[in-house]
Amino acid sequence: MLKKHLPAIKGELMHYFFETYSSMNTDQLEDGKTKINYDEFWDEGKGCFRDLMEINSITDLDEFCESWGLNEMDSEFELTFYNLAKKYLEVKYPENKK
Repeated sequence: MLKKHLPAIKGELMHYFFETYSSMNTDQLEDGKTKINYDEFWDEGKGCFRDLMEINSITDLDEFCESWGLNEMDSEFELTFYNLAKKYLEVKYPENKK
């Protein structure tokens, strides 16, 4: 049931990591504008993005969340494996909500 939601879940994770690596590699310029250093962005993020693209099963998703430390985040963090699974299962089965 959850497998059909993998593209949407991967998209959410991709967005999160894109935003994270973008903000980590954004430099403040003298004129007050900001600029992303894409060389550093790519050097730091390529492993994560590669791993994300290789997710093809629920087991892969769980292993990704574990290996990138998402499952160790606060229980309110929406991108833990448990919270992602719960969110996408509740979309189809709203009667499961508590």
